[in-house]
Amino acid sequence: MFDEIYDNYINKQSNLYLKKRLKTKKTGWFSASTAGSCFKKQYYEMVGTVETDKPNNEAMRKMRLGTIVHKDFEESMKDALKKESKNSTLKFFIEYPIEIPDLKVHGTLDCAIYDESRNILTIGDLKTIGSYPYKLRFGREKSKNISKVSTNYELQVSTYTIGLVKEIENTISDEIKYVDMQLIFYNKDTSRIKIKTINSYMKSDAIAYWEDLNDFIDEAMVAVPDGKLIRDIKPNSCVNVPTQQWECNYCRFRSLCQKESE
Repeated sequence: MFDEIYDNYINKQSNLYLKKRLKTKKTGWFSASTAGSCFKKQYYEMVGTVETDKPNNEAMRKMRLGTIVHKDFEESMKDALKKESKNSTLKFFIEYPIEIPDLKVHGTLDCAIYDESRNILTIGDLKTIGSYPYKLRFGREKSKNISKVSTNYELQVSTYTIGLVKEIENTISDEIKYVDMQLIFYNKDTSRIKIKTINSYMKSDAIAYWEDLNDFIDEAMVAVPDGKLIRDIKPNSCVNVPTQQWECNYCRFRSLCQKESE
């Protein structure tokens, strides 16, 4: 009874979020939060395809927990901003919209702080994860588990960084002295927090990913404008479809993909 009430509420909130997201989504653009994803999935998202495989209630609860923690994080940043004096040289970017027109990418970064006096930018992207992926990244044998860890999170924060750096540098007419990209990992099972600084070379990897994705879709659409070339692709028959084997298990277009590629 009570679990059904909560699940219904979560689904209601999720639908409201999706409606809000659709209003701000740019047609023909990609979402920065999907960096590193399967190219065919990106196509489905880009053209506004209706999802065929929605998450089950357990998955929805996990995502809801992530939403709640993100909201708390956002409020903490706003609280920190209020405590800054009027003469502070720190500029906060909280839930800030980012656009990269030449890559057709847009999204909303969690938080960034630009120190105008030192010309230093720190960007933070919060990720709520379970104990197993947390252990893979920070456990005693983390060096042995590198191949098991996805770099999608690194590509995402790098994408936000590319957009914000360009915007700030256009404003100050100068290059930012130092950029610090950080992933803030919150363990949903233990509430432990670990911060990982991301190597600057990931920005080049992010640009390469988005350029490859744009080329992939542009070339296919020029050949067959209705997207049939992309829809017909079978998983693992083409590079980056999927980019990682586990993606298909959680894809919201799994049934459609299988049907169209038969």
